[in-house]
Amino acid sequence: MACSRRASMRALSIACVVAALFSAPARAQTISSRAWSDPQPGVRLLTGRTTSPTTRFWALHVDLCAERVHVAATSRPTSRRTAASWGASVGVQAAVNGDFFRTDTSTPIVYGQAAGSGAAWPVAQTGEAAAYRDDWYYRDYGWIAFGPSWVEFSHTGAVKRAGGATQGFMPGMVTGAIPAGTTALVSGFPELVTEGRRYTCSSPTASSCFPERSDMRARHPRTAMGLSDDRRTLILLVVDGRSSVSAGMYGTELASLMDQLGAWQAFNLDGGGSSQMWLEGRGTINAPSDGTPRAVANHWGIFAGTAGGRPVAPGSCIPRELDDCFRTSQDGGACGELEAVLGASDLGRTSDVDGDGRADVCARGVAGWACRVSTGDGFADAAFAIDALSDTAGFDQASRFSTIRTGDLNGDGRADVCARSSAGVRCWIAGDTGYGAAISGPALDDAGDWDRAMYFSTIRLADVDGDGRDDLCARGYSGLRCWRSAGDALEAESHEGPAWGNAAGFDQPSRYGTIRFGDVDGDRRADVCARTASGVECFLSDGTALTRRVEGPAWSDASGWGATKHWSTIRLADVDGDGRDDLCARGTSDLRCHLSTGEGFAASATIVAPLADESGWGDHDNYATLRVGDVTGDGADDLCARGNAGMRCYAREGDAFRTIDGPALADAQGWDDPRQYSTIRLADVTGDGLADVCARGADAYACWPSSGDGFGAAITLAAFRDAQGWGDARFYSTMRVAGPVCVARQEVCDGGDDDCDGVIDEDACERDGGTSDDAGSASDAGTSSDAAARGDASIAEPASSGCACGVAGRGTARGGWAIALLVLVAWIARQRERLRLPRAISVASASRRGSQNVRKRSSQASTSASGRASTA
Repeated sequence: MACSRRASMRALSIACVVAALFSAPARAQTISSRAWSDPQPGVRLLTGRTTSPTTRFWALHVDLCAERVHVAATSRPTSRRTAASWGASVGVQAAVNGDFFRTDTSTPIVYGQAAGSGAAWPVAQTGEAAAYRDDWYYRDYGWIAFGPSWVEFSHTGAVKRAGGATQGFMPGMVTGAIPAGTTALVSGFPELVTEGRRYTCSSPTASSCFPERSDMRARHPRTAMGLSDDRRTLILLVVDGRSSVSAGMYGTELASLMDQLGAWQAFNLDGGGSSQMWLEGRGTINAPSDGTPRAVANHWGIFAGTAGGRPVAPGSCIPRELDDCFRTSQDGGACGELEAVLGASDLGRTSDVDGDGRADVCARGVAGWACRVSTGDGFADAAFAIDALSDTAGFDQASRFSTIRTGDLNGDGRADVCARSSAGVRCWIAGDTGYGAAISGPALDDAGDWDRAMYFSTIRLADVDGDGRDDLCARGYSGLRCWRSAGDALEAESHEGPAWGNAAGFDQPSRYGTIRFGDVDGDRRADVCARTASGVECFLSDGTALTRRVEGPAWSDASGWGATKHWSTIRLADVDGDGRDDLCARGTSDLRCHLSTGEGFAASATIVAPLADESGWGDHDNYATLRVGDVTGDGADDLCARGNAGMRCYAREGDAFRTIDGPALADAQGWDDPRQYSTIRLADVTGDGLADVCARGADAYACWPSSGDGFGAAITLAAFRDAQGWGDARFYSTMRVAGPVCVARQEVCDGGDDDCDGVIDEDACERDGGTSDDAGSASDAGTSSDAAARGDASIAEPASSGCACGVAGRGTARGGWAIALLVLVAWIARQRERLRLPRAISVASASRRGSQNVRKRSSQASTSASGRASTA
C-alpha cells in the first residue's frame, strides 16, 4: 500500500522487539493447496492457498546459483511503472513490486534506500534524506542487495537497536551506508523473519504487535522478500486480499508463511493495491486489489534462461560455499574439494609475461585472459591477452577456469599460459608482442573424466627434467603423469609418476589437494610430494622419471592432518636457503617446517611461529593465506600469512624466525572476505629481488613493495574492482602474480648468478695473477665451489687465490680480498635490478645472510618464534 501520511510513532522499544522475536510462536499458517511450476530455468513458482480464512498466494523461489540467473532492481529513471510495464521494458522474465513510496510528491520517493542498474537512487528520493530525519522511517528500513558476485542484507534499525542482529551488513550499526559495488537494492519494513526467528505476537491485532505499522495488524494484500539461510535462494511472495476469494494476511501470518517457504531472513514490502507479480508470457498472475496493477516506485526483476541474463550464476555462490565451509570449521567433502579447486595449491610459477624481471598481474575476465605489465612503480596495459579463455568459450566453468596455469614452457623467461578445455589442454607461448597461437597439450578432456575436481585440480607446471622449461603434470585415475615440454610443444608421450591413484585413496581432497612440486634435493629438478593417510611422501626426479621415494613428516590422518585447516597449508619452501625445499605446514599449535636433507627430511620440526587454532589461526581467512616468497632478498624463502589485523611474514634468522609486519589487510577493512583474502600473492613486481605483497581489494588492486624489513606504500591499480564484476570467483580466483623465475644464460663476470645454478661468477672470472704464495691450487678452488653449492656458510670467505673480473697483475692476497669484496658489493646491489630464483645457496647468498644480520631492523619486526603465541 502506498503511504501518503507519516506515521506518528518513531521508536519501537527494545522490549517490544525482543518479545516479538522470542515469544511463543503463534499458530502457523496452514497451506491447504500448493502447485509447483518452472516458468524459467532456476525459477520455481509456487501457487498456493491458506485456510482460516482462505487466502491465495504466489511465491517465486529464485535459485541464485542457477546458470543464467541474475537479479535486477529498478533504476531511478525507470521508476513509477507497473511490474508488467517495467519488466517488459528492461527484459526480465519475472517482476514484483518493491518498497513503500510517497504519493504526495510528484517525484518518486521510497521510504528506504534503492539501487538499480549499478547506481544508488539520489538520497533526496529516499528515506535517507535529511528532510525526513524526524520521521519514524528515517534509516529504519532494512534491505536486500546484490552486487556483481554477492548478495547481502541489512537489518532494520529497530532490530539493530534491539540487539537482535548478529549477521548481515554492519549488524551493530544503524547507518545509511550500502556495500560498495551494489547493483540492485530494494528496502523493506518491518522484518518478518530475523536470522531464522519469525516475528510472533500474542495476538495479531494487539497494539504491541508491529507497533510502528498499524496496517500490519489488519488483513491486506501483501508482498514480501526473503533469503534462505545459505543465501542461495531469493524468495518473492505476493498475497492477494480484500476480495471474496482471498482475505489477505495479518503481518504475523505473512511472517509465518515466509518462514514456511524457507526464508531465513525476510522483510515486508509495499502491499495493498501495490502488490503484483508479473511473469513474461503470462502477464500479471495475481489479482491486484485496485482492479488493475498500480504504478509503483520500484521493483525486483529476475533475468533467467537465455534472455538478458548473465552467462553464469552470480559468483556469490562460491564465496558463500567458502563461508559456509570454513567459517563453521567443516572439513572434507565439498569443503575439501572447494579448497583443492580454489585454494592456494597453485598460484603460478611466474607471471612475468614480458620477461623484464618484474612480475606482472594477469587474470581472466568475461572476455578472456589479459595482463597488466609492471613498470616498477605501477602497471600498464599490454597486448598480452587470450580471447579463447572467455566465458563464451566455456571458461565460466570451474573445471576450466580453475585450471589456468602460468609458467615458462620454453625457457625464455616469459610467463606462458596453459588451461584445460572440454577437449584437453592448450597452451599459449608469450612472445615480444603478445601470446602466440595455441598449441595442443595432453587430451585431458571431459570424456575422460578430467572435468572432475579430483583430476583437473591437480594440473601443474613444473620443470621435472631440469632443462629450464616447465613440463605439465596431472593426476589421473591411476596416478600422476607428466608430459615434457619441447619448448614449442608438449610431448605426446607421458611419463609415469607416483601411483597416487584412486585405489590408493587419492580420490579424497585431503590427498589430491596436497600435491606439491618443488626441488627437495637441490638438483634443480622439480620433485613432487603429497600426503597419504600415514604422512607425507616425496618422489625425487632423476631427470626422466619421478621414482625415488623419500619419507616426509608423519602428518597423518590419525594425528589430525586430515582436517582442511591443516593439509591445505602444506608448502614446499626453502626456508634455510640451502637450495633444497623444505616441508612446511600449520598444525594445531604452530606453523612448522621439516628441513630437507636432500635424502629426506629432518625428524624434528623447526617452529616458525605459534599460529595456533586457539589464537584464531584455525579460521579459513587466516590459514588459507599462507604464502611463500623471499621478502628479505637473502636467498631463502620466507613465509607470510594474514592475521586479523594484517599480514605477517616470518624470515629465518639463525636458528629462529623473526616477524616482519606486512600491510594492514585487516578484518575491519573487509579482508576477511574470501573475494579479497584469497587473492593475496607474493611476487617481485618492482624487480628488486624482493617479494612484494599484492592483493585485490574491493575497490582497487594493490601491491606493497618489500624493503627487506617491512613494506612500503601501496602501488595501486584502479582495476579488478567489485564494481567491475571482479568479486566473482570465476574471475578473482584466476588472478596470477608470481615470480619471476631465473632464466639461465651464459655466466659472465658481473656479480650475478647468470646460469641460475646458485653459484656466482663461476668459470667467468680470470684467475688473479698473483704469486704462488697467495694463489690456491685448482683443487682448492674446486673444494670451495663444491662447498658453495652445498651452502656451507664456512666458505663465505673466498679462497686465498682470489678471483678478479678480467683484472690481471693484482697478485697479493689483499688485492684478491678487495676485489672479492667489490664483487660482493656489486652483487648485492644487482639484486635490486635483476631477476632470479634462489635455488642452491652460494658464497654470495651465504654472505647475504650475514648482511641481513647487520641490517637495521624495523622496531616492530623482531619477534622470535619462541615468544608468545601469535594471535590471528
